[in-house]
Amino acid sequence: NLKWTHTMIKETMSAHGKIDQTYGRKRKKIGLGVYPLDNIAFPVRYYGEKQDKIRFVPLGSTAPMTAEEIKKKHPKGKENADITKGWELFPIFKDKKGKIMSLIPFINSREMGEVTEKTRNVFIEVTGTHFQSVMDVLNIVTTSLAERGGDIYSVTMVYGKKKIETPNRSMKKNILNVDNVNKSLGLTLDANTVRALLRKMMYECKAIGKGKLEVSVPAFRTDILHELDLIDDVGRAYGFDRLVPESPSTHAI
Repeated sequence: NLKWTHTMIKETMSAHGKIDQTYGRKRKKIGLGVYPLDNIAFPVRYYGEKQDKIRFVPLGSTAPMTAEEIKKKHPKGKENADITKGWELFPIFKDKKGKIMSLIPFINSREMGEVTEKTRNVFIEVTGTHFQSVMDVLNIVTTSLAERGGDIYSVTMVYGKKKIETPNRSMKKNILNVDNVNKSLGLTLDANTVRALLRKMMYECKAIGKGKLEVSVPAFRTDILHELDLIDDVGRAYGFDRLVPESPSTHAI
């Protein structure tokens, strides 16, 4: 149920490029792809294929290219060719009809993976070398599109002997000590005020004892690693501009 515009497509692809470069370590750790869902016949298969058996029309091209040609001639192939040195098999996505959706870590198929202003439903895939990082990026991408008006649906993924429903948006639980909030920010907030400020920052929280809160962190907030990260968000919700500077009691330069 997405309503794409030319600007939205550019912004989304730019954001995904940033994720590839930063979180994905220039696609060495993580790569992601977005496809028009209605073009795909399920189930989708993800597997390794020999280079000489891969041939399709990549995005940005009008003629079929082999994997070797993509590596040598396509801008994205040349940019990421060093990642695949020594690979005997190349990861690809194929749908039920045998149509190649993408060649990892290079480029989507033009037929299967070109999002336009007419696209309403998309299929998102994330691949990588670290399972939790893949799941984190999937949550970031899906929730960012949901903020633009889309609805998130899940798929069942066969992972080894397990079946996993993704995306998994279960929240992480963190403990926050209200005294630590006040010590860090120089304030005298009570637990109820801290709870109200955290709700402004999209957290769910409940009291679990005197001066302690259990904070539920949304799945897309992969930056929350420590209690201080939560305190930082309390400060943002309170307003750092409202903090009154005080001269230190000890001499300092």
